[in-house]
Amino acid sequence: HMQARLSDPTRQTGQWNTGAIRKESNRVRKWLNAKQIIDYELHSPDWHARKSASKFRDNALYAQHSFGHIALLDHGTPAWFRNLRIQRL
Repeated sequence: HMQARLSDPTRQTGQWNTGAIRKESNRVRKWLNAKQIIDYELHSPDWHARKSASKFRDNALYAQHSFGHIALLDHGTPAWFRNLRIQRL
């Protein structure tokens, strides 16, 4: 992720984590285990600076659409997902 987490409420291995992502206009907020961990303005000057310094700098289409595909990532370690829901607000 381009922004550092505000906190790290990750549960220990063997316990399920719960999470939520909410995008309202250009504001994006993420929660993990009921604690807010990310809060940023999409396409703000700070966001553009972070994108330019990230691995996404050469991807012209990165974050240009407000709907589409969702990717679930494991970052090289085993991961399990359950009870996924996507709701348009």
